[in-house]
Amino acid sequence: MKAFVLRNTCLIFCYLIVTYVASAQEFIFDRFTVNNGLPLNVTKCIIQDRYGFIWIANLSSLTRYDGIHFKVYDHSNDVNSLIAGNVKALAEDNQGRIWIGTTAGICYFDYETNQFYSLHEGQIQGVKKFVINGNRLWIGAAANGIYSLDLETLKLIEIEPHLNEQLKKSNVHNISVIENSVYIPTSNGLYKYDPTDKTYSNYLIDGHEDNQHVLDAIRYKTDEILAATFFGLKILKGHKLVQFRNANGDRILENLELLRLFSDSKNIIWIGSKWEGLYRLDPESFELQQFKNDVNDQLSLVDNAVVNFFEDRSGNLWIGTENGISKFSRLKYNFNLYQHERFNENSLAENAVYAMLEDDGNIWVAYLRKGVDVFNPQMRLIKRYESSEKLPIRWIIEMLKDVNGNIWLASKNDGLFYYDKRRQKFHNYTFQSTNGELGSNLINSIQTSSDGSIWLGTADGLFLIDSLAIRSGEHRFKEVNDLKNTVINRLYIDHDDQLWIGSSDAVIHYNFRSNQLKNYLFSISDITAIYEDSFHQLWIGSAKDGIVKYNHQNNSSTYISKKDGLSSNRISSIFEDQYERIWICSKDNITNYNRQTNNYTILSETDGLQGAYFHENSFLLHSSGRVILGGANGINIVYPKSRQNDIKPNFELVDFKIFNQSKEFNESINLVSKIDLNYKENTFTIAYASLDFTNPNKNQYKYRMNGI
Repeated sequence: MKAFVLRNTCLIFCYLIVTYVASAQEFIFDRFTVNNGLPLNVTKCIIQDRYGFIWIANLSSLTRYDGIHFKVYDHSNDVNSLIAGNVKALAEDNQGRIWIGTTAGICYFDYETNQFYSLHEGQIQGVKKFVINGNRLWIGAAANGIYSLDLETLKLIEIEPHLNEQLKKSNVHNISVIENSVYIPTSNGLYKYDPTDKTYSNYLIDGHEDNQHVLDAIRYKTDEILAATFFGLKILKGHKLVQFRNANGDRILENLELLRLFSDSKNIIWIGSKWEGLYRLDPESFELQQFKNDVNDQLSLVDNAVVNFFEDRSGNLWIGTENGISKFSRLKYNFNLYQHERFNENSLAENAVYAMLEDDGNIWVAYLRKGVDVFNPQMRLIKRYESSEKLPIRWIIEMLKDVNGNIWLASKNDGLFYYDKRRQKFHNYTFQSTNGELGSNLINSIQTSSDGSIWLGTADGLFLIDSLAIRSGEHRFKEVNDLKNTVINRLYIDHDDQLWIGSSDAVIHYNFRSNQLKNYLFSISDITAIYEDSFHQLWIGSAKDGIVKYNHQNNSSTYISKKDGLSSNRISSIFEDQYERIWICSKDNITNYNRQTNNYTILSETDGLQGAYFHENSFLLHSSGRVILGGANGINIVYPKSRQNDIKPNFELVDFKIFNQSKEFNESINLVSKIDLNYKENTFTIAYASLDFTNPNKNQYKYRMNGI
């Protein structure tokens, strides 16, 4: 019998005039350190090869990453092993060879033979950077100048000797090729070398004759050169490197020790500093953002010493530092997290968020114990209404805005609260204060119909404040007798102004104009969520049984559960965003349903969620397009637009084991097209990788084994 074992992980990944510091509330970074598999934290270079694997230079070793596992290549006595020395440079040529530069020399890895080959031993030392341009490998080599290698003949090409004499007196920090000219940042300014006519120029930092350290140089816009220096960000003007300024003439990033520059596929400039973290510069608006490590935030930048950048083919930005790697994924949902902070008056009053409401762009946030906060659209606190013995604003389960613009808050314990915006006062309606007119202090849901009437679903039936009472301000409560003593969990008004009622054992359709009731007994009970999507289908969620999707027009229903792709059958909330994606919040993470692809995607803490537990009806679709989610551990805010990852990852074999022992091949396993087994080799394991690194654990796939 053959045992086919699949891997169960990623298969199918004041000087700053216009600057503001961005935290995890702006960008979310994944981390790779020794704590989750990286062999060494110090990261000098990152590349991606033609197959999709990520290669990482970790000083004492070379590492290949497939989205789940790190494969380490070390130096050994084998002549075909990795060359000795600290690995600092990587590049892939057009033949698929991986070039490795170390302090002791250069070598390359050949997939076709699965071996390393050293070249020009003793001739090239102190390698710091590779650049491939056409058929040439350019090598920056610290105190040894630069080299050029012909990738066909593997012979060294002579460099203008006077240039190399000068470079050897300096320290070569980097090397780059721009418009076929070679730019060489050194401790003695920036050199430009024309390999065609073998001429060169030297550009010095204006005003800093005593210190000319230039660490990096890149193309800026069409024909300008930006440089990272020990004195900040410079731009080449004439024969001098002068201070970079924005459109208003303000100096940008002056007097900072900068190490690396990178222009991504969106033309955003990323700047790595020695001490102050990461900067993001928009060259059109000159908006400058700073990202720093926060020891209390695992989603912040992993370290403040940024030494290299790389963008993979999916658009993920890899940031190498002295203490690990950070990765930013544009296509991954980036959930901004807002929580209570002890010494921050602008933070949430507490983390247990139960209800939210938008009012003229502002965001009302209701808590379990701490009353209600009102934030502006940028989540800056405007007003805090604290709960007190006299006004116990607690356990607010739902809020709405009436036709007069006033706010109503339904409590699971203390009745109904009404906020008069003109008088800026709260009034509390309870069973006691209304002499029983409001039949219960336990209100589970509140909705308003098109005429302005307000409906209350309680533990003791359905109650109404009619539109006349709302408009006049003389609030009286009427009970719907046909639903007397019914425990109502959820109310929803559909596009036809019909009321849907979720109870402990049924869904009830109530036409309040004709006073007609109709019960629907679906295969679920304990209704917690009702939502009508843009196609007028009802999504009905249960506290324990999953979801029923009901089409009222043809009276058909579909049952959806965890086995269909939901994160949990314990549903809290259901809603649709402006891109027709259905969000299903639960007591165990969030499921995102894409109607176009019919796919369910589970979102969890690895995506930046506050945690797994989300409260019933604690969501808000803000007019700005943001989705706001409340749970047991704060608020998550995300812009859902353009977050669908449609990249189809490449799949590669990474291991083949017989009786749990890896089999050796004469070529890399991912190039093997045929494997012959004898009849005794009847238990084998195949491991393969899905090479999109946006969110490797969420890569989806199907597989099939064909018989002979």
